[in-house]
Amino acid sequence: MKQQGIGNFNDLESYYEERLLDIVHHLNISYVVWEEIFNNDLLIQPDTIIHVWKGNWEATMGKVIKAGYKTILSSPWYLNYIGSSKDFELEFEFNWQKYYKVEPYKIPGATPEELSRVIGEKRACGRVCGRYQHSLQVISCSLNSGGEAVEQ
Repeated sequence: MKQQGIGNFNDLESYYEERLLDIVHHLNISYVVWEEIFNNDLLIQPDTIIHVWKGNWEATMGKVIKAGYKTILSSPWYLNYIGSSKDFELEFEFNWQKYYKVEPYKIPGATPEELSRVIGEKRACGRVCGRYQHSLQVISCSLNSGGEAVEQ
């Protein structure tokens, strides 16, 4: 790593990602990257689509669209509840509406032109996701997956 001027893990990751993105670009195909690529100021092509999947998604999407990139969103739909089955059951029972209230096309301070770069959402809760799994998540994620298909 030292011979290549790579001093730490972040530099190594950046080196790998930039080389990979360069290869993909030369294949003349477009690609989607996670927000870390954008946040770490890596060299990306103008037609890159940024997948926003972490917290504070409105601020991140605002930065992405203001920088001229298209974006997709999955952050608000992850079901990453940590705790007992009862905790999850109560949270989901009383707050399921919040998943339907997310407005990815209403980024504060964004112009209509910038908002046109929001090209969709990826409702990640359609898959079994999260760090901890239990029977309640399997059922709710399965139902969300079917509901997502119906809504589209």
